[in-house]
Amino acid sequence: RSEFEESYKGRRYRVQALPVRDEEGAVASGIAFAQDITDQKEREEALREAKEEAERAKEEAEEAKEEAEQAKEEAEEASRLKSALLANMSHEIRTPLTSIIGFAEMLGREAAGLELPEESPLPGYASTIERSGKRLLETLNGVLNLSKLQAGQMEMEAGPVDLSEQARLAAGELRPEAEEKEISLELETGGD
Repeated sequence: RSEFEESYKGRRYRVQALPVRDEEGAVASGIAFAQDITDQKEREEALREAKEEAERAKEEAEEAKEEAEQAKEEAEEASRLKSALLANMSHEIRTPLTSIIGFAEMLGREAAGLELPEESPLPGYASTIERSGKRLLETLNGVLNLSKLQAGQMEMEAGPVDLSEQARLAAGELRPEAEEKEISLELETGGD
């Protein structure tokens, strides 16, 4: 008995050959059976390809997961570095800024004690330097607070803001530069 697979005209066959023996046991003839197994082989091939595709997809998913974890770790490291940079910047900027604000306050007090002409800009300049320094300090604190919010180290609280006053402060800081460039600066607020 023998069994083999054979292709013929684009089809695949499983062939079995069996010997037919005579009464004495000698092979007198043979019988062959051919079974068309093309569809079965195509299904097996499709199943094998689907299995390989599933394995590739699984490997790609694992690679994507590893890449996502690596990206997350890199983002966390970048966040830590940003926080360290901001903390260092805070100290390096805050120290001279505090001195600037202090000297502007002292300059304002000295100017108020002097007998200056009424049109002297010195008291206004001192006041602008002080306000600008304080605003810069508030901005620095805001940046640091934003960093802390992003890192989950603090929570935001809602509170009222006087927008008219903020607009007046901004206009006051910009007024000397506008006057120097001969630009008219007007501020209109909605009253309340």
